[in-house]
Amino acid sequence: MTSETSEPNWTAFYELLRQVGPDMLEGLPEDLQDWVVFTAEETDQFWPLLQDAFYTFWGESTAEREHAVRETLERWTDNVRLGLEEIVDITEESPQKRERLRACIAASYWLIDRSCPSRRNGAK
Repeated sequence: MTSETSEPNWTAFYELLRQVGPDMLEGLPEDLQDWVVFTAEETDQFWPLLQDAFYTFWGESTAEREHAVRETLERWTDNVRLGLEEIVDITEESPQKRERLRACIAASYWLIDRSCPSRRNGAK
């Protein structure tokens, strides 16, 4: 994700995040997962504050670069959760189901340190 001058390549990073980000987020019901995949691929709804984090934490060392990536992933996840909560609040009429879905959203997590098969290729 870097050029030969050690400058971060935000465009390449963000395009990759849009592709693999939804597959790295676990703990969501399938219909919510499908919304995340669609929204990540087709919109920039999860963009706010990402580029700032990426450039703010980027440095010369591997540790600084890993920190920049993790901070960006954390902010992307926060943006996803906010979007999911809005969708659930707008679309779900049952208070019980709304609360259950909100609990799933809050409990979702990143598989940052493990590999995850792609759901879009039919794996679960």
